[in-house]
Amino acid sequence: MNRLILVLGMHRSGTSLLTNILSKLGIYLGDSRDIDGASESNKDGHFEHIKIRQIHDEMLLAMDKAWCSLNTRENELTPAMRELYKRKIKSILWDLFLNHDVVAIKDPRIAFFLGLWEEILEEERIDPVYLYVIRNADEVASSLYKRDGIPVDFGIKLWKVYNLKIQTFLFNKECYFVKFSDLFNRKTVDNIKAYLLLKEAVGTSVYSLAKEDYRHNYSEKLCVPVDDKCNDIYNCKLQFDEMYNLIKNAYNEGVSVQSRIKDYELISSDDYILQRKIVIYGAGDYGRRTAKMLRGLGVNDFCFCDRNPEKINSLVDNAVVRSISTIDNDKNICMIIAIANEDVIKYLQRYFTWLDKIDICSFFSLEKLWNRKCFDYGPSGMNVARRWYNEQVWRIDHIWNAMQKQILVYQNGKVGSSSLFITLAEAGIDCAQIHRNYFYKDILRELICGTELSKFAVDVSFSEITGNMRDLRGIYKGKRIITLVREPISTDFSTVFQWLGTGHLDRYLNEQYLKGYSFLDSVKNLMFRIKGRMFDWFREELFVATGINVFDYSFDRKKGYTIIENEGTQILIMQLEKLDTLSDILEEFLGLRLNFIKKSNESNSKVYSNIYKATKKDIAFDQEYIDFYYKNNKDMDHFYSKDDQGIIWQRWMEN
Repeated sequence: MNRLILVLGMHRSGTSLLTNILSKLGIYLGDSRDIDGASESNKDGHFEHIKIRQIHDEMLLAMDKAWCSLNTRENELTPAMRELYKRKIKSILWDLFLNHDVVAIKDPRIAFFLGLWEEILEEERIDPVYLYVIRNADEVASSLYKRDGIPVDFGIKLWKVYNLKIQTFLFNKECYFVKFSDLFNRKTVDNIKAYLLLKEAVGTSVYSLAKEDYRHNYSEKLCVPVDDKCNDIYNCKLQFDEMYNLIKNAYNEGVSVQSRIKDYELISSDDYILQRKIVIYGAGDYGRRTAKMLRGLGVNDFCFCDRNPEKINSLVDNAVVRSISTIDNDKNICMIIAIANEDVIKYLQRYFTWLDKIDICSFFSLEKLWNRKCFDYGPSGMNVARRWYNEQVWRIDHIWNAMQKQILVYQNGKVGSSSLFITLAEAGIDCAQIHRNYFYKDILRELICGTELSKFAVDVSFSEITGNMRDLRGIYKGKRIITLVREPISTDFSTVFQWLGTGHLDRYLNEQYLKGYSFLDSVKNLMFRIKGRMFDWFREELFVATGINVFDYSFDRKKGYTIIENEGTQILIMQLEKLDTLSDILEEFLGLRLNFIKKSNESNSKVYSNIYKATKKDIAFDQEYIDFYYKNNKDMDHFYSKDDQGIIWQRWMEN
C-alpha cells in the first residue's frame, strides 16, 4: 500500500526543516520544479508542493478566508466544491505515487482541511503517516511578527487555532510528535528514521540541516495549550515543555480520549461506579439531575466541579463544588460530564486525557445505567404510553408530509438511508425519507410499552388513519422509491444502538436487568429477537404499501442492484456495501447528476459511540444467530452471493 507522510504543524514551527530532513532521508516530495524553494523568510526552502498549496489557497479563498484567518471551518466548502478540490488533489497524488511508494507533503494549511485529506486517503486506499511538529507559541508569534508584521497577540491566537485543529484531528490516531527544539538533536533524526522504518544510512549532511540560527525568537514564556474556550473553562497555563510532554505521553503511551472514556464500563458493570471517586462536572440543571441519579444508584459520596468561580466551595444539593486545581491532585476519579454543550464536552475530554489521571463518563451513560436499574414507569405506565403515543403521532405527521413527494428514500432503518437522503436533498432533489408505516408485527411497540402494556397500547399507524391498505397503495403508485440492503448483523447491531440512543430501550433494559441479564447479554438477546427484521421489512412494509414483492424479481448480486417497475411505481434496490460504485445507476434512476454520496448518521458521531465501539469489540454471537443469516438463508442468498457473504462477514469480524 502507498504511504503518504503528512507533515503537520503551525507556520514558523519547523515544518520546513522537518520536511527537508525527510527529503534527505530519501522521501519523495515531488518533481523539483513543483517544490517551493528558498525565500528571504526560509533560506533553505519551504519544501511545499506548489500545486497542493495553491489548492489550499483556492479553498480558503472560496470560503472568503486566508491562511491567517481565525474562524476557518472546513464545512464552509459546499459539497460540490469539496468534491472538485478532492479530485484535483487526487490527480496530484496519482502523479506523485506513479513511481514512488512513499511520499511526503507539507503545508501548514493542511490543518484547515484534515477531514478532506482523510477522506481522500481512505478513498484512494493510501496509508497515512502523521508527523506533527510543535513549537512554543511565543516563538511562533514573534517569528510571524518579524516576517509578516502580524501582532504578537494575534499570532498566539493563530497558533492556538492551528494546533487545536491538528490535535483534535489526531486524537485516536497514531502519530509521531516532535518538538521544534528537538530537531537540533541527532537522536531525533535517528528516531524519525526508525519510526518511518527507513533502512538507508543517515548521512552527516542530514544532521547539519538544523542550523543554530533557526533558534531565533526562542522564548521560555508561558503559553496556553488550548484555545480561548478551553482557557475560559480551566483558566490555567502550563509551561510549554509540560504541555508538550502531556500531549506526547498521551499518544506514545497509547492513552487517548477513547481509552479514558468509560461509558461502556459504567453502563455494563454493576460496581464500576462504586469503585471510583465521583466528580460531577457542571453544577447546573444537568449536574443536579446527575446527583439525583447517583443517589438512586446508591452513590452518596461525590462532589461537583464547575468553571464558575462564584460556585467554588458552595454547596449544590448538599455536595461541595470544587475547583479543577484541587481535582487534579486526586486519584481514581470518574468525572461525569453533566453539561449540554457538545463542544465544551469535547474540550473537557481532551483536557482530562492530557492529565492522564481521570476517567470520563457521559451524562448519557449514567442516565442509561439509571434507567437500566431504576426505570420509572410512572403512574399506571403513563410515561411509556405517552412515549408510544408521541412516537406514533410524529410518524403520522412525517409520513403524511412525505407522501407529497415523488421520490422516496423508503427503507428499513440503519441501512444507509440518512446518508442517501441527505445527499439527494443537498443536490436539490425534492424527496422524503420513510422507514415504517405499519407496526403490527414489529417489536418497537413492545420495547417502548413493555410486554404487558403493549397489548393495550393503541396503534395509531398511518394505515388505520387512511382506513385501509388500498388507500395507501394508491398514494405510492407512480412514485420512484430508493431502498437499500445491508449486511444483516451490522444492521441488527446498529438498530439496537439507535434505539438505545432514542430511549426506546429504557423499559427493555430494565426488564432484562431484573431478569439477571448483563448489558452485553441484553444486546445479544435483542439482536436475536429482531433477526431477519431487515428482510421482513420488504414483506411487512414495502409489499403492503406498494403491492410489489421484491423477492419475485431477480437481483444482480454481482453489480449490487436491481430496478423494479410495476404499474407506474419504480423501485431501485442497492447493496449498501457497493453504494460507492453505484452512483451512475442512482443518477440514471433519478435523471440527474450527483457529485457524491455523503456519509451521515454514523455511529461515531452519536452520543453512544463509545458504548457502541466497546460493545462491538466484546460481543460474541451464538452460533445459532450466525447460522440464521449465513447458513442457507434464502433472503440473504437473494441479495448476496456466497463470496460476498464471506467478505462482509470477515469485515464485521475485523471491525
